[in-house]
Amino acid sequence: MTPERWSRLEPLVDAALDLQSEARQAYIERVSAGDSSLRSDLEHLIAECNRGDSLIDRAAAERFALLFDEESEKFPANLSDRFTVEREIGRGGMATVFLAHDRKHERPVAIKVLRRDVAASVGSERFLREISTAARLQHPHIVPLHDSGEADGRLYYVMAYVPGESLRERLNRESQLSLSEARHIT
Repeated sequence: MTPERWSRLEPLVDAALDLQSEARQAYIERVSAGDSSLRSDLEHLIAECNRGDSLIDRAAAERFALLFDEESEKFPANLSDRFTVEREIGRGGMATVFLAHDRKHERPVAIKVLRRDVAASVGSERFLREISTAARLQHPHIVPLHDSGEADGRLYYVMAYVPGESLRERLNRESQLSLSEARHIT
């Protein structure tokens, strides 16, 4: 998300949060006026606010400003000897995910790095539980965890990179899945 995009979204998110929850969807439909990308961004940001995090009491600008904080999104420097970062592939309320090349094993990997501000304000316990859970999962359809640790004071974990689109991207592209396809994915 670019700062320009955020400047358009910020007042819309704040206005939606001022409404009763049952009125928000109609508001989103009205202000997005057929722009599915805008509607998707608004729904995502409002859902993040409704999750009940301690950050909910802050203004939208403050809640989401860290999405644009380049310092908190940088790849930990002391991992650069092991991995070559190709690009950022995702960013959320807790962490940033990078596509990188594992030099030792000559393979593409996804590296999820906890944001400093989240570790400072919320703590790292939730992320450590996520790492622990991911490490225990074993199933042919679940991407295995390769490694985890702390670098530059930031927690991270490494998983195999699986190219493709997210379910959200597919739904944005196709709008609706067939019943058999939805069952298959589920």
